[in-house]
Amino acid sequence: MEKFFILPKPDLSVTDIGVKAFHLNRLIRSGYRVPHCLFVPVQVYFDFLSHNHLDALTDEVNTLLKRGVEEAALHPHLEKLRTGIRKGVPPEGFREEFERLSPSLRGSPEEKLAIRSSGIQEDLAGHSFAGQLHTVLNVDNSFRAVFAAVKEVWASLWEWNYLRYLFGSGVTVSKAGMGVIVQKMLRPEFAGVLFSRSPISAHPNTMLVEFVQGTADSLVSGRETPRQLLIDKSSGAILQGEQTLTTDPGKETITGLIELGKNLEETLRSAVDVEWAVEKNQLYVLQVRPITTSTEAAGDEILWTDENVEEVIPDVVTPFSWSMLEPITNNAFRFFLSRIGVKQFLTEELFTLYQGKVYFNHTAFVKTLSMFYPGERIRQMPVRGGKVATVGAYLLLGLQSVFQGLQIAAFTIRLPGEIQKMLSRFESRIAPHRYRQAVSPKEHLACMEGIWQLQKRLMALHLSGTMFGEIFYQFLNKLCRKWFPAMTNITAESLLQGIAGAESARSGRELWKLAKVISRHPQTAILFENDADTIAAAMEHLPADSEVHQAMEHFFAEFGHCALHEFEFLYPRWEEDRRYVYESLKSYLDNLSQFNLPMETERLTERREQLRRQAVEYLSGWRYLFRRKLFTFVLKRTTLFNLQRENLKQQLVKAHFEIKKHLLGISRQFVKSGKLSEETDIFYLTYPEIRKLVMDSSLPMDIHNTIRLRREERERFLQQVHPRKIRQVGEQWLPLPDEDGGAGEQLSGIGCSDGIAQGRVRVIRSDEETGTLQKGEILVTRFTNPGWTPVLVMAGGIITEIGGALSHGAIIAREYGIPMVTAVTGITERLKTGDRVRLNGALGIVEILNEEEESADAPSANASQ
Repeated sequence: MEKFFILPKPDLSVTDIGVKAFHLNRLIRSGYRVPHCLFVPVQVYFDFLSHNHLDALTDEVNTLLKRGVEEAALHPHLEKLRTGIRKGVPPEGFREEFERLSPSLRGSPEEKLAIRSSGIQEDLAGHSFAGQLHTVLNVDNSFRAVFAAVKEVWASLWEWNYLRYLFGSGVTVSKAGMGVIVQKMLRPEFAGVLFSRSPISAHPNTMLVEFVQGTADSLVSGRETPRQLLIDKSSGAILQGEQTLTTDPGKETITGLIELGKNLEETLRSAVDVEWAVEKNQLYVLQVRPITTSTEAAGDEILWTDENVEEVIPDVVTPFSWSMLEPITNNAFRFFLSRIGVKQFLTEELFTLYQGKVYFNHTAFVKTLSMFYPGERIRQMPVRGGKVATVGAYLLLGLQSVFQGLQIAAFTIRLPGEIQKMLSRFESRIAPHRYRQAVSPKEHLACMEGIWQLQKRLMALHLSGTMFGEIFYQFLNKLCRKWFPAMTNITAESLLQGIAGAESARSGRELWKLAKVISRHPQTAILFENDADTIAAAMEHLPADSEVHQAMEHFFAEFGHCALHEFEFLYPRWEEDRRYVYESLKSYLDNLSQFNLPMETERLTERREQLRRQAVEYLSGWRYLFRRKLFTFVLKRTTLFNLQRENLKQQLVKAHFEIKKHLLGISRQFVKSGKLSEETDIFYLTYPEIRKLVMDSSLPMDIHNTIRLRREERERFLQQVHPRKIRQVGEQWLPLPDEDGGAGEQLSGIGCSDGIAQGRVRVIRSDEETGTLQKGEILVTRFTNPGWTPVLVMAGGIITEIGGALSHGAIIAREYGIPMVTAVTGITERLKTGDRVRLNGALGIVEILNEEEESADAPSANASQ
């Protein structure tokens, strides 16, 4: 009787072979076409641990997990356990049994195998753990290769992400056994996934099919954007996607997939997620996963978007940048949840990577915000049946809401003080870790670690301030609409315009002052009629004691840390490449007579204060005492949190620059010693890899090849068009099509800075084009960030594809009183430079003007201001 490998047969249970293998075995017994496979039972995994004396290590990790040890402290123990598994030897008889049973998997010597995980908890309703356990493809059909791959899959049980999922779902780690599927690899013409009930359509009679040429691993992992078909189950009609299928996958295959989906639903009594492949015109099932469509499975779907991310991290990140950003951002989210008493989402990530680009977990964000609205929590309550149970559930919800409300209130009161304390102590805390020349790699590394620890605290406070800023902003917006319906000029946007104090907006005012200094020196000012390279060369020869030189150096000392790509280490800071600032100065000098920033700031401040007084006067008297107090409180908190989050972000960017200086210090020494070929190689290593290189003098044999492959991958990702939204269902990543931006002459978005602007459009699609914006033009671009401040000052109005009312660009636009509309889908493609538009920053409306409208009604930009 087989002990180590089992052929498909009746009466195998989930506890015998794991969930995935159980479903495949069921399909094989029901007559579905599945590639030949063997199952490694769950018990073999436990026997392997005992045979290699690894039980003590697993017990040690379990004990540490129960104590709540954090990832950093647990990492060495997990690494030791995974290494022990990878080095483990097979129990007696394991090899002989494989050699006896494996002929069913073998064809020619060139044929490969797929080694797939089949965990006990994997793919169960409510416990998906999708994508957490490993699959190894293209494995040689020898025992040595297969056993190494099986061990690699077993080792993935002890990855931090999987363990966190287990604990977050209440599953005991010691019970997390794993079976393994050893499956013959196909050589398909094309392959893909099938959802028998489409996750991107509300209609239950639709099916989603995605496919790529060759194997489906690039689709499942998200490395390749698939072709997508939305199909009507009943008629077989293609509702969305390619309408003619004379080639792959072909009408016969589509018909076969429709029938396969229907049959699998009947067999498994559930909607299904199927990985399939077509080889020599034969349709095979590789994996199948039942999926429920009830509210119990809602947590298995995540909507990822580029909102709240695109303006800060606009393109593909390097491995080093992500290794530094991922822990501090996702830990900051967990910090916020724990401080407001939310335990439900502590295992969720707020940020992730897809094809090298950072995406934001919209699902987790919305669920978190819903915790602040008892009505929303009531609507989401499951119906448990029975009057007594329902009453009890409502009472429990009421008690939870009161308790959580007290925690939220306490944190709201304490947070501003904590932020202010951090801001006031930032310089003293970072001072010991600032960059110094001629230090060793270990000293550089120690300073980087100190700054990174500071960044963790900064990011935790920044994200908390951002969340409260969003909540209070939405509350203020509702109060204005409800209490001042006849006073249309009193909006959340107008009450936040012209608020001085945002550190990110200060660079624009200082640059204006610098332009004024330069204008007083005609011989220097004339240099700014040249291109940026010529200006940069001329600036190097300015006398050190000249007013312009001193003013210039003061500016870069204050703002040299800024950049257009603030959180990507690869790109230069203003201090490292001054040409962007010189280009901005050219525009300022050309338009210096047309605007006076200090006077404009005073005007906006007075206008905002006047609107605030009008609102308070409207709520005067005892009758409106509560409303007046509440309005004043909410306005103050909205203002405070939005200023503090911006100022915290600038400290994060300053700290980022210091880390980069140390990183390049290490890189220069590595280049000299031959560990790296060039300085920028270091951006393609992760922080743990760099730490290992610094602490261990031995050089991994494949480091140069690793860097080369990562460079090539990033270049490949940079060439791809990344989707705005992605729906993740289990292991599948489903890019969603962009919504139509509107076919008419009026487009809508989010109004985020009050005022009406009308004028000529300047479409800017890249950083290199920012210097082309002329004073008063309507800036149209995909996104803005604080690094764009010198450009934004020149704009008469701003329209972006990405962003929101509390985006950094919107905050700067309000401080300068520039009307802005954001989230206008496809606007950079719809408009071209020279077109004329009218935008309403309060209503979020953009009108494309024709010549008649333009001549009949043509106020200047910022007319309402």
